Amino acid sequence: MKYFTKEYQDSLQKGALLDFLNKKTTTGSFAKTAREMYEEHLKADFGGNLPDFWKKLRLHDCEVYLARFDENDFIMVFEEGDIKVTFKNAKIIEQEDDICGAFWVYDELYKSENGYEIHAMLAKYGGKKTEYLYLTVDCRDVILA
Repeated sequence: MKYFTKEYQDSLQKGALLDFLNKKTTTGSFAKTAREMYEEHLKADFGGNLPDFWKKLRLHDCEVYLARFDENDFIMVFEEGDIKVTFKNAKIIEQEDDICGAFWVYDELYKSENGYEIHAMLAKYGGKKTEYLYLTVDCRDVILA
């Protein structure tokens, strides 16, 4: 994750971003937010040609029910089977801990030699502490079902 990091999420939880936005509004500063910087990245890398799967991929707050490989494809099932995402010809670049039971929070899309690199931040909620986990998958394509 380059834009929507654990530190970014922590700042949201602590209200720091709200303080920043208030200062931005009152001082007239045009500092860029993580969202604005990420939108610039997408425009620079993909122009107006975002892949169809990315336009439809809406996983925010969906719980990971299953995550496993089937030959070269990485399959994730969300919400007890309601949503299935297949990363074709996939390679896991980064995975922190077991992601089953975690909730998808943010995602970022990058071009890669294989096709695409999807960076995700997931959250495991437990008691007073939330654990944030990174998942990075390199793949040729993404199939949504």
